[in-house]
Amino acid sequence: MFILLDGHISVTADVGAEEVEVFRTDQPGACGGATHAHLGEPDKQVYTTSMRALGTCRLFVLPAATLAAVMREWFPLPVHLQEQDPADVVTGPAAPQQRDRLLALGAMASSLTHELNNPSAAARAAAVALTNRVRRSRELLARLAATASAPEQLRALLTLQERVTQTALSSAGLSGLEIADRQDQMATWLEEHGIRDGWDLAPTFVQVGLDTPFLDTVVTQAGPAMADDALRWLNYALETDLLLQEIDEATARISTLLRSVSAYGPTGRDQQQLLDLNDLLDATLLMFRRRLADGHVQLVRDYDRSAPRVTGFAAELNQVWTNLIDNAVDALEGGGTLTIRTRGHLGHVRIEIIDDGPGIPADIRAQVFDPFFSTKPIGEGTGIGLDVAARIVVARHGGTIDVQSERGRTCFLVTLPVRRSAGPHASATT
Repeated sequence: MFILLDGHISVTADVGAEEVEVFRTDQPGACGGATHAHLGEPDKQVYTTSMRALGTCRLFVLPAATLAAVMREWFPLPVHLQEQDPADVVTGPAAPQQRDRLLALGAMASSLTHELNNPSAAARAAAVALTNRVRRSRELLARLAATASAPEQLRALLTLQERVTQTALSSAGLSGLEIADRQDQMATWLEEHGIRDGWDLAPTFVQVGLDTPFLDTVVTQAGPAMADDALRWLNYALETDLLLQEIDEATARISTLLRSVSAYGPTGRDQQQLLDLNDLLDATLLMFRRRLADGHVQLVRDYDRSAPRVTGFAAELNQVWTNLIDNAVDALEGGGTLTIRTRGHLGHVRIEIIDDGPGIPADIRAQVFDPFFSTKPIGEGTGIGLDVAARIVVARHGGTIDVQSERGRTCFLVTLPVRRSAGPHASATT
């Protein structure tokens, strides 16, 4: 145990390949070293931080075993309470943990930017196309009004347009070959009826499920002089509806992403809420869409939709899922299956995050929840994520977290009570 008497010191911790400064101080009495020696066998404990003198310093140095003996003799009750509830004992500096959260937030922001780019670009492109379609539709309507021999003729065309936009069917159930055949047939029909560039109109008509008998009705109603303009006007009306659907779907996608991200925000962190864990897991998986999109990892959702909701902090639990899923995806670098399973059982909800990767070696399995311990190469893992996850599950939510691993199957099992108990927190087990 090192206690500063005078001078200036810096306390640092190794996070991955970087050394992060936790704090620096010239305050007499600042200490570091064997701060937890009284909680276990001091000879088996390791330092989680380094202390460096920034100039000439004087330090009071106390052997860990001596400190442990003094603490147990002079302060038996606090030591006993800490032993009973070790989850409340800080075993890692806050600054590296905060850095890990910021790294996770940065990764999430990058993923969100990528996810938002596609629907926002689609909505903008559809809006530009929609502007052109509306303008052309107005021009054609004005031309039809000027060409119509009687108001009833234009009213009949308007009635047909209204009918087709309300009852048009989708071609989504057709195969690619069937759609191509129908487009060829439609283009041939349009060419035979003297419609310019019929191949340009055919895809829209086929997409909404129109057939040639309906087009016969339009041509009959419009007459030979107005047939071309009438069919183009109908095409623009249908394209307008399709573009509006694209904008609706794109903006709905953006709204879904923003709702998912809101669970990571301050509200989810500061206030306990009744939470559907299935929804939280889906919100977290949404942030991994980019990494799962290449198809080398198969995602299996095995949810118990009848599982009860739990009382908890949404943002913190999403941080747990983020760490566990991130590790699982990393373990499946060469491909495999990621399974997310939920089950409600006797006042608890069990969440299993399973990968069929190489597994965690037995000799290090018990260390995975230790601060700064990482199985990843230097520079790739902070060694904090699972430690933070265990604290959130155990200390903040009164649950348990466990890992079971063998080659071909690694399962992180989180159990959360439906209601927080008033008793001591359960401890993390490995």
